[in-house]
Formats: sequence, structure tokens, C-alpha cells
Amino acid sequence: MSAPGGADLIDEARAHLDAGRYDLAAGAASRAVAQGGDAQRALVILALCMEALGAGAAALDACRQAIDAGPTSADVAGELGRLALRQGRLDLAERALAEQFRAAPSASAAIELARAQRGQLAFDRAQATLTAALEADPLQPGPWLALAQLLCAQGRHAEAVVFFEETLRLDPAQAAALDGLADARLLGGDVRGALEASAAALAAAGPEGAPSWSAAHARRLLATGRLEAGWAAFAIAPAGEGHRNQVRVAAPRWSPGAPVDGRLLLFGEPDVDDEVLLSRLVRPLSEAGVALTLALDPSWTDLAQRSFPDCQVVRRLTRAEGDAVLQAADLDGPCSHDGQVIGAWAPMRAALSAVGGAGAVLAGGGPYLSPDPDRVAYWRERLAALGAGLKIGLVWRLAGGEPEWVWAAPPLPMLARALARPDLRIIGLQPEAVLGELGWMRQALDFPILDPPPEYHAADLADAAALALALDAVVGVPDAVSYAAAASGAATWFLTPPRHWALLGGETFPWFEGAHVLRTGAPGDWSGALEALALAMDALPAQVEGKP
Repeated sequence: MSAPGGADLIDEARAHLDAGRYDLAAGAASRAVAQGGDAQRALVILALCMEALGAGAAALDACRQAIDAGPTSADVAGELGRLALRQGRLDLAERALAEQFRAAPSASAAIELARAQRGQLAFDRAQATLTAALEADPLQPGPWLALAQLLCAQGRHAEAVVFFEETLRLDPAQAAALDGLADARLLGGDVRGALEASAAALAAAGPEGAPSWSAAHARRLLATGRLEAGWAAFAIAPAGEGHRNQVRVAAPRWSPGAPVDGRLLLFGEPDVDDEVLLSRLVRPLSEAGVALTLALDPSWTDLAQRSFPDCQVVRRLTRAEGDAVLQAADLDGPCSHDGQVIGAWAPMRAALSAVGGAGAVLAGGGPYLSPDPDRVAYWRERLAALGAGLKIGLVWRLAGGEPEWVWAAPPLPMLARALARPDLRIIGLQPEAVLGELGWMRQALDFPILDPPPEYHAADLADAAALALALDAVVGVPDAVSYAAAASGAATWFLTPPRHWALLGGETFPWFEGAHVLRTGAPGDWSGALEALALAMDALPAQVEGKP
């Protein structure tokens, strides 16, 4: 019997792929590529198999080869583009999806292409793509929604309102449009309209969308100062639960007020910055006699154990399983740790009611995190070697936010001008999102920002908090690093967008005693906040010299 030819191998590979036999499909596709023929089809299958097997680099290599092979059908181009999107190669995604859109223009193709363009901050190209789709068929709600979301990504929330409203005229029950409209109205100053749209989004979300939108609704309530309703909604909003996120613990879910036969396992938040904020309630809980085990992000378990010595602290484990994200605690056994039984578990946010609510947690009190004093002393000695001048740590970007939300952090040229003082030594405090980012800031902006010392572990909040406490001040956007600095007692200046939820409708962060907040008046309008920062830096030398 003769060996199968290229076309037969491709059919065989596709059959294996459709049946989930990814290793067999990859083998057949690789042989088909080697034999020539329709190599592009074989490369598409190979790319999908490599992705399914977790080999992202190999998937992208096959994807690139398939795109480089030249024009193809709209279906194949779409498959390649979506794979490149999932793998974060937005340039490859745009090439393939542009070919799909040219070959078979449609609303869905335009939305996918605009997503790839938006992710590269090519807002003009994304807007042109969506505008073309709307000119071809203005009755499709999808491009209206995508265009509204594109405007919001640029901080143009007031302009986005009409596009969200047009989406809802065409599809009145569109939960994503209601959710986006809520944010657009909130940041535009229409509080009542924002909360109405937010409640409507929650009602329209359905069981799959409810977890994320219930949390968003709670944050909007808190951002507008509706604290009683906001904290109640925040406490019950699923954190690490729901359709996509599931907590796996061999213990019952705790109901506030119920007795616990053993230790109470508190799961931290999906976002580390929220986790650092809410850890403010740990000491009041311990002082109330609750035996706690904390399952926290690995980036700060050492800092948490030092800060809360009466608690057990373990790593929060996360892994993907299909479409779900599973969370577990790194315990010694299924329901015990260090010889003690775990009697119940709860999200950290749900424990607020056990200590009289957030009001009791936030009333008074100084720093609640305790960096290693030896490490603080080490960093003070290390910083002194840099010479004269105040040492200022800088967090210039939201590490956990969407990269295209350009309005949520100050533009780097404006930030550099605000900090341009010969007596300030500015030191980067966060991991670089782009290799050479600090070097680019020095070269392109003539901003003499210093790399952190090579022994600094930016991903370790214990080290970040110790270095922050050794500095004269920290300046930054609301982020896990700047939160850890403020919670440790470091002099901190926050640069915040309007209506940040953790301000709780006020002018300052009630979580941190003495922290300064410089807030924008409107999304993307950083001029006033950065002028205030420049004045604060002018006054800082005298303040530091006047300290005992």
C-alpha cells in the first residue's frame, strides 16, 4: 500500500483535529507540509494543534508561515488571525484578519480586525475599519458597540455614549453595551444614569456574564460613594467563582456570622492590587478571634506572613482547565494545613461583615504591612550610594490593566516633565512591559530615570515594599506596588483616573493614612494632576529635611 499523499494527509490531520487527537493531527500535518502540495492548509492545522498542545511558539511559527504563504480563503485567514490574536501576536493577526475582511467583508470580520488594531494602539486604523463596516450595514449592532469601546479605550467616554445608545437601540438587551454605557456615563459625570445602566447590565447579563458584571456594578456603587449598597454587592460578587472561575476547596463555603469549626480559609482576589487593599481587614479579623489561613498571590506571601504573624499564609494556585480557571490553596492536605483543620472558606471580600463592615476596617490605624527591617536598611544603604538628591520611586503604568487603556495612566512625556528636577533621582519600581522601556524613556524623553538595582525583585512585593520604605517618596498609578508602598507607610503620591472605585467616592484613599491623591478631572486629562505633582515635588525637599 502506498503512503498517503499530501491531500490525504491533510484530510487525516483535519479529522484528528476535529476529534481532539491533537498529537496525531500534528504528526499528519507535519508530514503533509514536508510533502508540499497545499502546505498552507497543513500549516493552519499544525498551528491549531500546537496551540491546543500548549506549544505557543510552535503555533505562532506555523501561523506565520501560513500567512507568508500568500492569499488564502476568508475562512482560513480568519482562523489564522484569531489564533494570532489568542497568542498575542497582534501584527500577525492584523495581516490575516485584514485579508479575511477584504475577501469577505462582514460585521464580525471588521470587529476582529479592529480588535487587533486597537491592541496595537492603532486607534485610527481601528476606527476606519469599524466605520467602513457601519457604512456598509448600519443596522448591525456589533460595530456600533466596538466603536464605542474603542472610544472608551482612548478616554473619549463622553463621545462613546451615543454609540452605546445606538447599539442599544438596535439590540436593547445587549448587556455589554449597557455595561459600557454605565462606565461612559459615570466618567462623564452622569452618576444616576450610570447606575441605572449598570443595574440594567447586571439584569441582562445572564448566568455566564453575571460574575464579572456583578463585580463591576459593586465597584460603580463604591466609586460613587454608595457605600452600604456597594459593600453589600461587593461582598457577594463572585471573586474566583462563577462560570469561568471556580474555587476548589474540601471545606464548606462560609456564611458570614456562622461559627467555624477550625480555621477560616480566606481566598484573595483575582487582582493582586485588590488583594493588597482588602488585606487591611486581616488584623481586625485576627483581633476578633478568627483563626485565619490566607490563600494569596505568590508575589507577596512572604510580606503577608511577616505582616500577619498570627495567620497561616499559603500560595493561591491558579490553572486553566478548558474554559474554566480553577483556584486552590497550597495546603498540606485537602482540608488541613500545618496540622490544623480548615473549617470553612470564603473570598476575602466576604469577610468584611465579620468585623462590622468596611467602615470599621478603615477607621483609623496606620500602616498594615510590615516589610523586613533588615531589607529596608539594606536598601537605604544601597540608595545612599547613588549620591545626593531625593530618591523617588516611580510606578508609571497599570501593570494589570488593559494595555490599550491609554487614558488610565499619565502620558510619559507629561509625567517626565512633571518630575524633571535636578535634585530628584527617579527610580523605576515595576517590571518593564516592553524590553528596554526605561532606556526608551531616557533616550526619547531625555528623562533620567534610573534602572532599579539589579538585585531588586520587582515581582516580589516584599522587596518592593522594603525598597519603597527606604525611598524618600513613591509616585505612581494605583497598582499593587504603589498600594504595598502606601500600606507599608511609605510617603506615596497616587496619580488616579476619575472615579477610581477604591477612593470610595471621596478625594483620598481611606485605606492609607497620609497618602496623597492627584486625580484627573476627566479621562485622559492629566494636565491638572501633573501640575499638582510638579508643585508637590517642588515642596518635597523641605518636607524631607524637616522630618525628625
